Amino acid sequence: MRTPTGRNSCTRGRGWRYRTAPCPRTGRTPGPGGSQVFGATNLQTTASTMAGFFARLTDEEGPLRQLLGPELHTALLTPQVTDFDEVFGTRLTWTLGFVRDKGKIAKGGIGGSAAWWSLRHGHACAYLTRRLDDHARAARIAVALGDDLTVVGED
Repeated sequence: MRTPTGRNSCTRGRGWRYRTAPCPRTGRTPGPGGSQVFGATNLQTTASTMAGFFARLTDEEGPLRQLLGPELHTALLTPQVTDFDEVFGTRLTWTLGFVRDKGKIAKGGIGGSAAWWSLRHGHACAYLTRRLDDHARAARIAVALGDDLTVVGED
């Protein structure tokens, strides 16, 4: 990744370090030292890294809770609305960004990618693809693990 100055600004470690440009309106650079650490951006990651993220998603001592703070971390995982979803064509429950039901907290993507934390079995899984497809392959993996990726409302 290159900064506006053309210098390479990524380093491997506990995530990608990306130097952000100053805000045109305020002139300030976000983050300590002008950098932010991202595990992934727009799901440009590996399946192993995504599964690792989901494995620590609900961890009350984990890095996500430390990053977000207890209040926002709780809000992230708490059901926010259960209603008919036009995209999925069914009733489902959303947190602040994840689909949630009694069996899982999950996120799917266009093209057939899916990642989830199994509330029933205590494991995480991610299947990422580089092509446009349906979720049949991810669903087969889920079935092999005893999970169900069917989207249903939590109520």
